[in-house]
Amino acid sequence: MWLGKGWTAELLGEAISAILILILYLVQLFILRSALKERTAARIYLLMMVLSTPLCWGLSPCWHNPQCYPMATLIGWPITVHAVPMWSFHRGLALREQGKLSRWWRTVLLHVLVALPIWYCVWPVIQMACLGFMWI
Repeated sequence: MWLGKGWTAELLGEAISAILILILYLVQLFILRSALKERTAARIYLLMMVLSTPLCWGLSPCWHNPQCYPMATLIGWPITVHAVPMWSFHRGLALREQGKLSRWWRTVLLHVLVALPIWYCVWPVIQMACLGFMWI
């Protein structure tokens, strides 16, 4: 982790990751409101996710955790950060195609306030129990 060791560095990494998630939602807003074709919009968002993955690696709280294998940082943390916003973007593309983009805000609120906290709690269990990225 670029931020160092200790629980304060881990907390700071998680806070900056939350800011990154908000930035991803802002990028979604600009992409969805633009007149881009669906395929072009998806490619631009995919590029944004790819470009932000090294930042996810650097901010991962798993770097200095002895219970986490490197896969928890290299694969696990980017999935933690990008999964719910990607779901929201997919939903936004569908709403835009239907001409109901104004409903996207409700989806975003639901995803940020409900889906994201649930994902943040469930994904580590999946990493540990199913994928073997962590151990107790």
